[in-house]
Order: sequence, then C-alpha cells, then structure tokens
Amino acid sequence: IEGLPLVLLKVGALEGTVRKAGAAEPDVAVSASSVNFPAVSFNVATGPDGRYRFDRLAPDTYRIKAMLGGNPMAGMSFFSKQVEIGEDSTAKLDIDLESGGTTLTVTMKSSEDLGFSRLSILKGVVSAASARELEASVGQGTGFEGASMSIRGQPAQAKNLSPGRYSGCAIVYPPQ
Repeated sequence: IEGLPLVLLKVGALEGTVRKAGAAEPDVAVSASSVNFPAVSFNVATGPDGRYRFDRLAPDTYRIKAMLGGNPMAGMSFFSKQVEIGEDSTAKLDIDLESGGTTLTVTMKSSEDLGFSRLSILKGVVSAASARELEASVGQGTGFEGASMSIRGQPAQAKNLSPGRYSGCAIVYPPQ
C-alpha cells in the first residue's frame, strides 16, 4: 500500500537455565510463543548444562514452556512462564521445574465409539467451546499444565501436577 510506513525493529534474544531440584536439566524441550500469536512456536533443547537460548525473537511478550516427558501417550507436563523480549537485547529466564508429583488419570466415555482423544489439563478455570478456543486458552496461563493422548477410550494421564485448581478439556476425534 503506497504511503504506508513499514517499521522494522531490531530482534532480541532469550537465554536461561532449566533446573529440576536445583540441578541442571539436560535435553529438555523449551518452546517460545508470542502471547499475541500463540499458534507460532519456536523450539530448542537444553544442553548438557541445562542452558537454552533463542536468537532473533521479535520484541514482544512470550510464553516460555519447558516440557517434562516426551511421550504424549504416557503423558507430558509443561511448566510455563512469561517474559518480555526487548529490542536489541537479551532477556534472561531461568526455569525451575518444581512439580507436585500428582498424576491425574482420565478415562473418556461416550455413547459412540471413541477414536483418538487429546486431553489438556490447564491451571485455573478455563471455559472452551471448541479446539480453537482451547488453544487460545493454553496461550494465556503460566504454571504447570498436562497433556496426554488416548486411543479408543484408554485412560489418559497428566503427570507432575502441583496442588491447585485445574480445568480439564478433551478434544475427541471420530474413529475414522
């Protein structure tokens, strides 16, 4: 569009260390998503020293998630925090994985045959009428969350939850 100014900002970076029980935690998947555009995610893994780094992030507020457990069938947990990334600067964010150790097991029931189901456990009270609304809610909170998959009604588990109030949402897909 003629006459519309285009403003380019200098990018920033984010670095930190992931620890569990005070010790550096290697090989942890860490993701960064803008709170304004939660569908876009950048991913790195921690090194042997538990350190991670994101380069070239646009200035914005980001939700940073460290993932515990890499098998969706066995259950995964996420610990998230928010951080502000400034223009031409490096933000620091250390993440301490202090889980509560509680496992929630959910069995989905339906009058129809169940195919594949995805369970999300979110900290606080969440109301979502669709998968899209659920994904938007996931991008808003901080703290521990759980996610798991279920095939044909088998129990799904969310692990490492800390005490508190949670909402559970299941997205059920038809068998075909």
